[in-house]
Amino acid sequence: MSRTANVGAAVPPAPVQTIGGGLLFPLSARPPRAARPRTARRPARLTPELAEALANGTLRLLAVDQGSIRCGLALFIGERIAWTKRISATEGWSWGRRMRWITDHLRERLEGERPDVVAIEDVVVWRSAQTALSMGETRGWLMCAIEHWYPGIRQMAINPASVRGAVEAGARREKAIDRYGRVAEMLLGVKVSEDEAAAIAIGLAARAELRRSAQLAAAGYDPECYLCPGNSRSGGARNAAYAGTFVFDNDFATLTAATPEFTHDESGLLVAQSERGTCRVVCFSPRHDLTLARMAAAEIRAVIDTWAEQYTELG
Repeated sequence: MSRTANVGAAVPPAPVQTIGGGLLFPLSARPPRAARPRTARRPARLTPELAEALANGTLRLLAVDQGSIRCGLALFIGERIAWTKRISATEGWSWGRRMRWITDHLRERLEGERPDVVAIEDVVVWRSAQTALSMGETRGWLMCAIEHWYPGIRQMAINPASVRGAVEAGARREKAIDRYGRVAEMLLGVKVSEDEAAAIAIGLAARAELRRSAQLAAAGYDPECYLCPGNSRSGGARNAAYAGTFVFDNDFATLTAATPEFTHDESGLLVAQSERGTCRVVCFSPRHDLTLARMAAAEIRAVIDTWAEQYTELG
Protein backbone atom coordinates (compact mmCIF):
# COMPACT_ATOMS: atom_id res chain seq x y z
CA MET A 1 0.00 0.00 0.00
CA SER A 2 1.65 3.18 -1.13
CA ARG A 3 1.08 5.85 1.44
CA THR A 4 2.47 8.82 3.26
CA ALA A 5 1.45 9.85 6.76
CA ASN A 6 1.06 13.00 8.81
CA VAL A 7 0.39 15.63 6.20
CA GLY A 8 -0.12 18.35 8.78
CA ALA A 9 -0.65 22.03 9.28
CA ALA A 10 0.12 23.76 12.54
CA VAL A 11 -2.15 26.33 14.12
CA PRO A 12 -0.17 28.72 16.33
CA PRO A 13 1.28 28.58 18.83
CA ALA A 14 3.59 25.59 18.53
CA PRO A 15 4.03 21.98 20.97
CA VAL A 16 7.76 22.05 21.18
CA GLN A 17 10.02 21.59 24.15
CA THR A 18 13.38 23.32 24.13
CA ILE A 19 16.43 23.44 26.35
CA GLY A 20 18.50 26.56 26.12
CA GLY A 21 16.56 27.58 23.03
CA GLY A 22 17.32 24.34 21.13
CA LEU A 23 14.43 22.31 19.66
CA LEU A 24 14.00 18.92 21.33
CA PHE A 25 10.67 17.30 20.51
CA PRO A 26 6.97 18.08 19.95
CA LEU A 27 4.50 17.87 22.80
CA SER A 28 1.23 16.44 21.52
CA ALA A 29 -2.21 15.28 22.47
CA ARG A 30 -1.42 11.69 21.49
CA PRO A 31 -3.01 9.01 23.65
CA PRO A 32 -0.61 7.25 26.05
CA ARG A 33 1.60 4.60 24.46
CA ALA A 34 -0.30 1.79 26.17
CA ALA A 35 -3.57 3.04 24.67
CA ARG A 36 -2.35 2.81 21.10
CA PRO A 37 -2.83 -0.65 19.56
CA ARG A 38 0.17 -2.35 18.07
CA THR A 39 -0.20 -3.00 14.38
CA ALA A 40 0.65 -6.39 12.99
CA ARG A 41 3.81 -6.51 10.94
CA ARG A 42 3.02 -6.44 7.25
CA PRO A 43 4.83 -8.84 4.94
CA ALA A 44 7.75 -7.33 3.08
CA ARG A 45 7.19 -6.58 -0.61
CA LEU A 46 8.93 -8.83 -3.10
CA THR A 47 11.07 -7.52 -5.92
CA PRO A 48 10.23 -8.99 -9.34
CA GLU A 49 13.44 -11.04 -9.19
CA LEU A 50 12.61 -12.54 -5.80
CA ALA A 51 9.01 -13.20 -6.83
CA GLU A 52 10.21 -15.06 -9.93
CA ALA A 53 12.72 -17.13 -7.94
CA LEU A 54 10.02 -17.96 -5.37
CA ALA A 55 7.60 -19.04 -8.10
CA ASN A 56 10.27 -21.13 -9.87
CA GLY A 57 11.40 -22.87 -6.70
CA THR A 58 14.94 -21.54 -6.99
CA LEU A 59 14.92 -18.96 -4.19
CA ARG A 60 17.96 -19.36 -1.94
CA LEU A 61 17.02 -18.49 1.64
CA LEU A 62 19.58 -18.47 4.45
CA ALA A 63 18.02 -18.73 7.92
CA VAL A 64 20.16 -17.72 10.89
CA ASP A 65 19.59 -18.50 14.57
CA GLN A 66 21.92 -15.90 16.06
CA GLY A 67 23.95 -16.42 19.20
CA SER A 68 27.10 -14.89 20.65
CA ILE A 69 28.59 -18.35 21.30
CA ARG A 70 26.69 -20.70 18.99
CA CYS A 71 24.99 -19.87 15.71
CA GLY A 72 22.64 -22.12 13.73
CA LEU A 73 22.35 -21.94 9.94
CA ALA A 74 20.00 -23.50 7.40
CA LEU A 75 20.04 -22.90 3.64
CA PHE A 76 16.78 -23.46 1.79
CA ILE A 77 16.71 -23.77 -2.00
CA GLY A 78 13.09 -23.62 -2.99
CA GLU A 79 11.25 -26.10 -0.77
CA ARG A 80 14.40 -28.12 -0.04
CA ILE A 81 16.78 -27.74 2.89
CA ALA A 82 20.17 -27.87 1.18
CA TRP A 83 22.27 -27.93 4.35
CA THR A 84 22.46 -26.95 7.99
CA LYS A 85 25.43 -25.98 10.12
CA ARG A 86 26.25 -25.07 13.69
CA ILE A 87 29.09 -22.62 14.31
CA SER A 88 30.48 -22.66 17.85
CA ALA A 89 32.98 -20.28 19.44
CA THR A 90 34.80 -20.77 22.72
CA GLU A 91 32.78 -19.42 25.65
CA GLY A 92 35.78 -17.88 27.39
CA TRP A 93 36.69 -15.68 24.45
CA SER A 94 35.85 -11.98 24.35
CA TRP A 95 32.68 -10.98 22.54
CA GLY A 96 34.61 -9.45 19.64
CA ARG A 97 36.74 -12.55 19.14
CA ARG A 98 33.65 -14.78 19.19
CA MET A 99 31.92 -12.59 16.62
CA ARG A 100 34.92 -12.66 14.34
CA TRP A 101 35.14 -16.46 14.65
CA ILE A 102 31.44 -16.89 13.83
CA THR A 103 31.43 -14.48 10.90
CA ASP A 104 34.66 -15.93 9.47
CA HIS A 105 33.14 -19.42 9.49
CA LEU A 106 29.83 -18.13 8.12
CA ARG A 107 31.65 -16.44 5.26
CA GLU A 108 33.62 -19.61 4.58
CA ARG A 109 30.45 -21.74 4.51
CA LEU A 110 28.71 -19.33 2.11
CA GLU A 111 31.63 -19.24 -0.30
CA GLY A 112 30.14 -19.73 -3.77
CA GLU A 113 26.60 -20.06 -2.37
CA ARG A 114 25.23 -16.53 -2.33
CA PRO A 115 21.72 -16.46 -0.83
CA ASP A 116 18.91 -14.36 -2.26
CA VAL A 117 17.33 -13.67 1.14
CA VAL A 118 18.63 -13.84 4.70
CA ALA A 119 16.18 -14.36 7.59
CA ILE A 120 17.18 -13.63 11.19
CA GLU A 121 14.86 -13.93 14.17
CA ASP A 122 13.95 -10.79 16.05
CA VAL A 123 15.40 -10.38 19.53
CA VAL A 124 13.31 -12.06 22.23
CA VAL A 125 13.81 -11.96 26.01
CA TRP A 126 14.01 -15.59 27.07
CA ARG A 127 15.96 -15.18 30.29
CA SER A 128 16.83 -11.56 31.03
CA ALA A 129 17.31 -8.11 29.57
CA GLN A 130 21.06 -8.75 29.48
CA THR A 131 20.48 -11.82 27.31
CA ALA A 132 18.27 -9.79 24.98
CA LEU A 133 20.95 -7.07 24.75
CA SER A 134 23.61 -9.64 23.90
CA MET A 135 21.38 -11.19 21.23
CA GLY A 136 20.67 -7.76 19.79
CA GLU A 137 24.38 -6.97 19.53
CA THR A 138 25.03 -10.30 17.84
CA ARG A 139 22.12 -9.84 15.46
CA GLY A 140 23.36 -6.38 14.48
CA TRP A 141 26.88 -7.66 13.92
CA LEU A 142 25.69 -10.48 11.66
CA MET A 143 23.35 -8.24 9.68
CA CYS A 144 26.13 -5.72 9.07
CA ALA A 145 28.52 -8.49 7.99
CA ILE A 146 25.98 -9.97 5.56
CA GLU A 147 25.23 -6.54 4.09
CA HIS A 148 28.98 -5.95 3.69
CA TRP A 149 29.40 -9.24 1.81
CA TYR A 150 26.24 -8.91 -0.28
CA PRO A 151 25.31 -5.21 -0.62
CA GLY A 152 21.58 -4.65 -0.95
CA ILE A 153 20.60 -8.24 -0.09
CA ARG A 154 17.08 -8.66 1.32
CA GLN A 155 17.26 -9.28 5.07
CA MET A 156 14.08 -10.33 6.87
CA ALA A 157 13.38 -9.85 10.59
CA ILE A 158 11.23 -12.79 11.66
CA ASN A 159 8.94 -12.42 14.67
CA PRO A 160 9.58 -15.15 17.32
CA ALA A 161 5.84 -15.86 17.44
CA SER A 162 5.89 -16.52 13.68
CA VAL A 163 8.79 -18.93 14.16
CA ARG A 164 6.87 -20.90 16.78
CA GLY A 165 3.74 -20.77 14.66
CA ALA A 166 5.54 -22.16 11.62
CA VAL A 167 6.16 -25.44 13.45
CA GLU A 168 3.11 -25.31 15.75
CA ALA A 169 5.28 -24.91 18.84
CA GLY A 170 4.09 -23.66 22.21
CA ALA A 171 5.10 -20.43 23.89
CA ARG A 172 7.33 -22.09 26.51
CA ARG A 173 10.98 -22.09 25.47
CA GLU A 174 11.68 -25.70 26.41
CA LYS A 175 8.67 -27.03 24.51
CA ALA A 176 9.42 -24.82 21.52
CA ILE A 177 13.00 -26.08 21.30
CA ASP A 178 11.79 -29.68 21.53
CA ARG A 179 9.29 -29.03 18.74
CA TYR A 180 11.97 -27.41 16.56
CA GLY A 181 14.08 -30.56 16.93
CA ARG A 182 11.21 -32.89 16.07
CA VAL A 183 10.29 -30.94 12.95
CA ALA A 184 13.93 -30.76 11.82
CA GLU A 185 14.36 -34.51 12.26
CA MET A 186 11.15 -35.14 10.31
CA LEU A 187 12.32 -32.95 7.41
CA LEU A 188 15.94 -34.12 7.30
CA GLY A 189 15.65 -37.70 8.53
CA VAL A 190 18.46 -37.12 11.04
CA LYS A 191 18.84 -35.29 14.32
CA VAL A 192 20.55 -31.91 14.32
CA SER A 193 21.65 -29.51 17.03
CA GLU A 194 19.17 -27.17 18.75
CA ASP A 195 20.71 -24.23 16.91
CA GLU A 196 20.30 -25.84 13.49
CA ALA A 197 16.73 -26.89 14.34
CA ALA A 198 15.91 -23.32 15.38
CA ALA A 199 17.38 -22.04 12.09
CA ILE A 200 15.13 -24.44 10.18
CA ALA A 201 12.09 -23.11 12.07
CA ILE A 202 13.14 -19.54 11.23
CA GLY A 203 13.49 -20.53 7.59
CA LEU A 204 10.04 -22.11 7.51
CA ALA A 205 8.54 -18.93 9.01
CA ALA A 206 10.39 -16.77 6.48
CA ARG A 207 9.21 -18.91 3.58
CA ALA A 208 5.62 -18.62 4.80
CA GLU A 209 5.97 -14.82 4.95
CA LEU A 210 7.44 -14.70 1.45
CA ARG A 211 4.59 -16.83 0.08
CA ARG A 212 2.06 -14.54 1.74
CA SER A 213 3.81 -11.53 0.23
CA ALA A 214 3.49 -13.12 -3.22
CA GLN A 215 -0.21 -13.82 -2.65
CA LEU A 216 -0.86 -10.25 -1.52
CA ALA A 217 1.02 -8.89 -4.51
CA ALA A 218 -1.15 -10.97 -6.83
CA ALA A 219 -4.34 -9.86 -5.10
CA GLY A 220 -3.32 -6.24 -4.43
CA TYR A 221 -5.32 -6.33 -1.21
CA ASP A 222 -4.64 -7.27 2.42
CA PRO A 223 -7.70 -7.86 4.62
CA GLU A 224 -5.59 -7.12 7.72
CA CYS A 225 -4.17 -3.80 6.47
CA TYR A 226 -5.58 -0.69 8.18
CA LEU A 227 -5.17 1.31 4.96
CA CYS A 228 -6.71 -0.95 2.30
CA PRO A 229 -10.11 0.05 0.86
CA GLY A 230 -13.15 -0.90 2.95
CA ASN A 231 -11.08 -2.13 5.93
CA SER A 232 -11.58 -1.04 9.53
CA ARG A 233 -8.78 1.01 11.04
CA SER A 234 -7.36 0.63 14.53
CA GLY A 235 -9.49 3.50 15.83
CA GLY A 236 -12.72 1.84 14.66
CA ALA A 237 -13.39 3.97 11.55
CA ARG A 238 -13.82 2.21 8.21
CA ASN A 239 -12.05 3.27 5.04
CA ALA A 240 -14.05 4.23 1.98
CA ALA A 241 -13.98 1.84 -0.98
CA TYR A 242 -11.63 4.23 -2.75
CA ALA A 243 -10.26 3.70 -6.26
CA GLY A 244 -7.62 6.45 -6.40
CA THR A 245 -6.00 8.48 -3.64
CA PHE A 246 -7.63 8.53 -0.21
CA VAL A 247 -7.17 11.06 2.61
CA PHE A 248 -8.28 10.80 6.22
CA ASP A 249 -7.44 12.38 9.57
CA ASN A 250 -4.76 10.42 11.40
CA ASP A 251 -6.41 8.28 14.09
CA PHE A 252 -3.43 8.82 16.40
CA ALA A 253 -2.39 12.31 15.38
CA THR A 254 0.62 14.09 16.83
CA LEU A 255 -1.24 17.40 16.51
CA THR A 256 -4.94 18.05 17.16
CA ALA A 257 -7.11 21.17 16.99
CA ALA A 258 -8.29 20.54 20.57
CA THR A 259 -4.86 20.80 22.22
CA PRO A 260 -5.17 23.23 25.17
CA GLU A 261 -3.01 26.33 25.47
CA PHE A 262 0.10 25.63 27.51
CA THR A 263 3.40 27.36 28.19
CA HIS A 264 6.22 26.54 30.56
CA ASP A 265 9.43 28.46 31.19
CA GLU A 266 12.00 27.66 33.87
CA SER A 267 14.39 30.63 33.76
CA GLY A 268 14.87 30.14 30.03
CA LEU A 269 16.52 26.75 30.59
CA LEU A 270 13.47 24.52 30.11
CA VAL A 271 10.94 26.10 27.74
CA ALA A 272 7.84 24.41 26.33
CA GLN A 273 4.61 25.44 24.67
CA SER A 274 1.67 23.65 23.09
CA GLU A 275 0.73 23.50 19.44
CA ARG A 276 -2.50 22.81 17.62
CA GLY A 277 -2.78 21.35 14.17
CA THR A 278 -4.13 18.68 11.86
CA CYS A 279 -2.45 15.44 10.81
CA ARG A 280 -3.71 13.49 7.83
CA VAL A 281 -2.77 10.29 6.04
CA VAL A 282 -2.66 10.11 2.24
CA CYS A 283 -3.02 6.67 0.65
CA PHE A 284 -1.45 6.77 -2.81
CA SER A 285 -3.26 3.80 -4.30
CA PRO A 286 -5.86 1.18 -3.35
CA ARG A 287 -3.40 -1.58 -4.25
CA HIS A 288 -1.57 -2.92 -1.21
CA ASP A 289 1.46 -4.05 -3.23
CA LEU A 290 2.31 -0.81 -5.02
CA THR A 291 5.00 1.71 -4.20
CA LEU A 292 5.25 5.17 -5.74
CA ALA A 293 8.17 4.03 -7.91
CA ARG A 294 5.99 1.34 -9.52
CA MET A 295 3.01 3.57 -10.27
CA ALA A 296 2.18 5.02 -13.69
CA ALA A 297 2.93 8.68 -14.40
CA ALA A 298 -0.78 9.59 -14.36
CA GLU A 299 -1.20 7.88 -10.97
CA ILE A 300 1.81 9.73 -9.55
CA ARG A 301 0.37 13.00 -10.89
CA ALA A 302 -2.85 12.26 -8.96
CA VAL A 303 -0.82 11.82 -5.77
CA ILE A 304 0.98 15.12 -6.31
CA ASP A 305 -2.33 16.86 -7.01
CA THR A 306 -3.66 15.47 -3.73
CA TRP A 307 -0.62 16.80 -1.87
CA ALA A 308 -1.20 20.22 -3.41
CA GLU A 309 -4.90 20.15 -2.47
CA GLN A 310 -4.03 19.25 1.13
CA TYR A 311 -1.39 21.97 1.27
CA THR A 312 -3.95 24.54 0.11
CA GLU A 313 -6.69 23.28 2.43
CA LEU A 314 -4.53 23.04 5.54
CA GLY A 315 -2.74 26.28 4.84
